[in-house]
Amino acid sequence: YRARGRGGVRSFDMKPGRSVLLLAAAALILPDPASGFGGVSVGRLLPNGAHLRSPAPAKAHSRLPPRVPLPPVKSSRRAALRMSLASDITFYNTLTRDKQPFEPIQQGKVSMYTCGPTVYDFAHIGNFRAFLTYDLIKRWLLYCGFEVDHVCNLTDVDDKIIQRMKRDKISLKDLTNRYADAFLSDLALLNVVPAGKYPRATDHIDDMVVMIQGLVDKGNAYESNGSYYFDVESFPNYGNLARLDFDNMKDGAGEGG
Repeated sequence: YRARGRGGVRSFDMKPGRSVLLLAAAALILPDPASGFGGVSVGRLLPNGAHLRSPAPAKAHSRLPPRVPLPPVKSSRRAALRMSLASDITFYNTLTRDKQPFEPIQQGKVSMYTCGPTVYDFAHIGNFRAFLTYDLIKRWLLYCGFEVDHVCNLTDVDDKIIQRMKRDKISLKDLTNRYADAFLSDLALLNVVPAGKYPRATDHIDDMVVMIQGLVDKGNAYESNGSYYFDVESFPNYGNLARLDFDNMKDGAGEGG
């Protein structure tokens, strides 16, 4: 499939089955292209050789998410419906491996952090599966009346980025800005509600240094060959979430990797 967007026409190699089902699912949760929902129109997928109509310019950097439409009911019934929906939300707890009722720390408000991309290349369809999932959850929370404070990071310094800088003979800022802008533009084309903040790793290097030094001072991290590593033996509950088996883990296997 090919799509015309930022940077010209892009081709997507899609395996039959999963990728097609993913696109079909995305089409179901996204509004009709003609609706112009939130000021963004969504294009249609066409076979190779066909062209996709370019959407209207999207405000990818907008701080305010598009309004999520509510059912056409009276305000009192709408409020009751939203309260009922909010009280029935359950989420799967990866730590306990079961579904649990959702209880926000602050009534009526939700803080939501999602891991963003490492901006050294264009994001592919597999990457956007995750972002569409985040968007679906966020839209439901908004629909239920929650105020959502959404933060999505952008990793703009990384070994892969440094390698790409050397290969393309381009500065870190120029490289990461190019792909960060493309990522945000692609999110808008998919009609994803933008996050309230997109912090970059390079904006918080000093904070990271302070945090690492704090871990070292507490005995939770150590230095090896110029890099710092977390000492898993210093934290008894480390690995519970991922069900790690320390007996079968090689000592220092992550060092230098």
